[in-house]
Amino acid sequence: MSPADGAAGITLTPTLQSSDFSDPDAGDAHGVSQWQITAVAGDYSVAVFDSQTDNVNLVSIVVPSGKLSFSTTYYWHVRHQDDHGEWSAWSAETSFTTMSAPNQAPAQPVNISPANGAAGITLTPTLQSSDFSDPDAGDTHGASQWQITAVAGDYSVTVFDSQADDVNLLSIVVPTGKLSFSTTYYWHVRHQDSHGEWSAWSVETSFVTEAAPEAAPEEPEDESVPDVPSPPPAQPADQTAPAEPEMPAEPDDDTETAGSLPTASDSRGPLPFVLAVIAGVGAVAIVGTGLFLAYTMRLRALSKPRGLSSARTISKRLRK
Repeated sequence: MSPADGAAGITLTPTLQSSDFSDPDAGDAHGVSQWQITAVAGDYSVAVFDSQTDNVNLVSIVVPSGKLSFSTTYYWHVRHQDDHGEWSAWSAETSFTTMSAPNQAPAQPVNISPANGAAGITLTPTLQSSDFSDPDAGDTHGASQWQITAVAGDYSVTVFDSQADDVNLLSIVVPTGKLSFSTTYYWHVRHQDSHGEWSAWSVETSFVTEAAPEAAPEEPEDESVPDVPSPPPAQPADQTAPAEPEMPAEPDDDTETAGSLPTASDSRGPLPFVLAVIAGVGAVAIVGTGLFLAYTMRLRALSKPRGLSSARTISKRLRK
């Protein structure tokens, strides 16, 4: 008999096998067999498989696809009929357990961000995929793989490949130095479950990186011209110096009267000057302009300091 009683890991399309036909009546032959499988021990009122009378599959039969489920215990029996239509008793019931479901691939992820065709993306963008999904109950997200290329659909030479990454499962920041300014890139991602099964790659999407920033302008040089004093006005080339003026006569008495201010002149004509007298001290300050100034002056003191004569003539010739 097969499968053996209590066998496990049986496929979903097992072959059931019985002992050979045997009949006490000499000459009787094996006419048909009937095979039944149930999920409830001893109860075949609702069988998951019933071959009915089968004159082909007499001592073995392959259970058709779609009758059994993974990781389930089943019970079965069989009976034979001779060529006179007489049935044997049902065989003693035995059981078997089907195999666990083979691991199925996770669902294909979807590119979430950047949006397809997005522009102005930084050189270190964050790629993001949809959540992990797997048809197998209990399977978890084991790893992801992220790839970027500069040639649509061609990942034989990538600008970035994370390989199997068990940290950045649903998003990843592209490292510095991988992308360039003003370039179109294409990317996809796939998920791996906790049994090592990979999903299909996501549908490829693209993005365009930002333009390179403009360089700051150079600091202009200081081209201002420093202030230069203007030269003195040009003097006439040939002029004869006027005669030196006569000094007025000194008064006879000691009356404190103000004398007339003398006129200053040089070889090129009259020039202004300022004369300051501090009474009682006799200090004199003269300010003038021009070249080779010659001054002659006479000053009568407005007050008579101690030890001085009643009138004093001061004559100076200054040359600058």
